[in-house]
Amino acid sequence: MQENDSRNLTARVFRLTIRLDESYLGNLTGFFNVPGLFGSIPYQSNGYIGVDCADVLVAARRKWVGKEDSKDFNVSMLVNAWPKVARFEMRGGNPSEEIAWGEKVKPGDLIAVRYRPTGSFAHIGALYADSNENGKLDGGDQMIHAGPEALQINFLRQGSFDGDVVILRPPRG
Repeated sequence: MQENDSRNLTARVFRLTIRLDESYLGNLTGFFNVPGLFGSIPYQSNGYIGVDCADVLVAARRKWVGKEDSKDFNVSMLVNAWPKVARFEMRGGNPSEEIAWGEKVKPGDLIAVRYRPTGSFAHIGALYADSNENGKLDGGDQMIHAGPEALQINFLRQGSFDGDVVILRPPRG
């Protein structure tokens, strides 16, 4: 007879996870090919069952710091909880002010957007690379985000983050 957990899943079910490295961003890359699931919960994201934009970032942080918990976060909660390093408007993937890679932002920082001035922060992803290597955050740079599709790398110029933007830094502790 097989031992099942409280959700009737067996420990014999497994997933091979390949990460870029041991950094926060590296742990995030371990979630490629996990299905997009709007409104996922920590059990789903921690178990690589399904992720949404906020939960995948929190699950990657949990794996990075080696701390598991079941608190569920949405985008607005992350904006309120994690340290902010910049805030600006973005159009066509270009910030309203000059934002320097390495000085103001770095790979693994989170980018959250509020699409309507009176709305809540609605989408979030992680900055991936200064892809055009010009030292400035712009539409030619890449980020990783989920929702409604699975985790993917896109360019900022594709417009997913046009609006009121805040950059967050995932806390280590």
